[in-house]
Amino acid sequence: PIPDFVVGWFNSLLPITFILIVGWLITVQFNIDFFEVIVAVFSPLASIVQSYPGFVLSVFIPAFLYTFGISGWVMMPAIYPVYMAGLAENSQAVANGASASNIATQETVYALISIGGVGTTLSLSIMMLILSKSLQLKAIGKAVIVPSIFNINEPLFFGAPIAFNPYLMIPTWINAFLVPSIAYFVMSMNLVSIPAQSFLLWYMPYPVTSYLATQDFRGVIACLAIIVITWLVYLPFFKAYDNSLLKQEKLDAVETEKEMVTN
Repeated sequence: PIPDFVVGWFNSLLPITFILIVGWLITVQFNIDFFEVIVAVFSPLASIVQSYPGFVLSVFIPAFLYTFGISGWVMMPAIYPVYMAGLAENSQAVANGASASNIATQETVYALISIGGVGTTLSLSIMMLILSKSLQLKAIGKAVIVPSIFNINEPLFFGAPIAFNPYLMIPTWINAFLVPSIAYFVMSMNLVSIPAQSFLLWYMPYPVTSYLATQDFRGVIACLAIIVITWLVYLPFFKAYDNSLLKQEKLDAVETEKEMVTN
């Protein structure tokens, strides 16, 4: 019998060889540039995403999906090439002495939108830490604040939870529409510089990230304003959710006391 490792080796070698041969034929023999093909395929999408409605949707849809437990990364294969192309054009324009014009880039998202993670949730994390009355949200606030500072909000999304929780889903949707709208407005009005260089340190705390991504101190002001605005959006929904949990905790405490007396 053929050893298993030999079978495994051939099973992986054959498809790899096939892919290499096909790639060689297309790129070398037929002189087809894959990059140009990708740019051509995504160019209609790019014009849409670079518009205000397209940019807002490119931010809103991943956040919307995330509230149903679906990672927003499923959108990245479609959105990220557009963002990258936009940044490349911005960099080229600035290098040629012109101004950056493409707002829809990943750097814009990092600068003013992903404050605390998807859904701009840093304000909600702070709220849970300092305003919670229920034991559950107090505990969650303590657990999620540090990850949120570094823009990691999976513990918040699935711990609070935001996902499948109407109390917190609705304000997340509102902010997922409102925040990219604000970002688009302040950049289109030249109130904050449009990013023109790559920035991948998404885990840097805000508002440091806002400055590094835009190279503009006005980005810090915009970031702080967005935190305040998202705070105001989350606050009434948070209070309603917190009160509902507090009420349930009191009922549970009464039931526990009754059981103890009965026993």
